[in-house]
Amino acid sequence: EAAAIVGSLCHLETVRQQLTTHLRKRTELEAFGVPHLNLMHAEEALDNLEYQIKKLRERAQALTDERTLSLADSAGGISRAQVGTLACLLAGRTFSDADKLVAFVGFDVRKKESGTWRGRESISKRGNPYARKLLFQMAWGLSRYHETYKAYRAKKKSEGFHHQAAIIATARKFLRSYWAICMRDTAGVPHLTRYPQ
Repeated sequence: EAAAIVGSLCHLETVRQQLTTHLRKRTELEAFGVPHLNLMHAEEALDNLEYQIKKLRERAQALTDERTLSLADSAGGISRAQVGTLACLLAGRTFSDADKLVAFVGFDVRKKESGTWRGRESISKRGNPYARKLLFQMAWGLSRYHETYKAYRAKKKSEGFHHQAAIIATARKFLRSYWAICMRDTAGVPHLTRYPQ
């Protein structure tokens, strides 16, 4: 059930983003004199998508145990729904250390080099794109409202990291903390109260 929730969330959020972009473009065209289009059905569909996304996030939250969800309460900038979605996304998977979790998501750093030539470093992007999107959003919130992560992002930016690279570094730091708090004592398995292991 956890995998189905995450799959549905990923799909619905993609459709919502596309529909929102389409509605915004139609509104911009109307400002240039293009005849008014009746977008009532598209707006109703967008409201319906929002409702379905909300219900799926609530279900993900219900599947996750209170200990894992309390991470959101103790860390300002992330919601219980985000932590629940992350736990569902990682359900049924084991990671022997935090670096393997970071690599699973695709936030591990890939170095390009040949002989003495050293190229740019970038993330591998091997993992689930929805997981990266979710973690980027969580890291953005953490870097704005949680003092530790705010200081970490500022440190990375002072080291010359681009804004997005600093957020990704913050996401990696959060993932390592998540693994230590929520997965280490259970042999790398996330805490889900109602998910069969």
